[in-house]
Amino acid sequence: MVLSCAAGLALNLSGVALPAVVLSPLDWLGQGALAVGLLAVGAGIDPARLWQRDPALWLGVWLRLALCPVIFLAAALAIGLPAGQVASGVLATAAPGAPVGYILARQMGGDADFYAAIFTWQTVLAALTLPLWLIFAGFLGA
Repeated sequence: MVLSCAAGLALNLSGVALPAVVLSPLDWLGQGALAVGLLAVGAGIDPARLWQRDPALWLGVWLRLALCPVIFLAAALAIGLPAGQVASGVLATAAPGAPVGYILARQMGGDADFYAAIFTWQTVLAALTLPLWLIFAGFLGA
């Protein structure tokens, strides 16, 4: 993943445009990878773990869905970003984490079940919090 990100960054900074013949299959792979990642997290969910009272679980959910958008909004308003960019940034920072985190945790010997619980709660609660963040950003003049 790190090498892929570095290659993508280098390609982006170089200004080289990939032809559609290369971009189309990469787009298909990306869409398929998202679905496979979500299926992997779903298969890894331990229902008993979803209802635990572990403060670390709820801290992980809260940090992603509440603190990240607050930090972004403060920075965006401080530098005067246009409304469209603020809305996009709020959506990006208030969205749940990535399902690839579960796959990485599983592959690297981490607590993948714990990540699955955090990701599940982030996804469920984001359905409620994302519209609220967009409304709040609108009130701030974004």
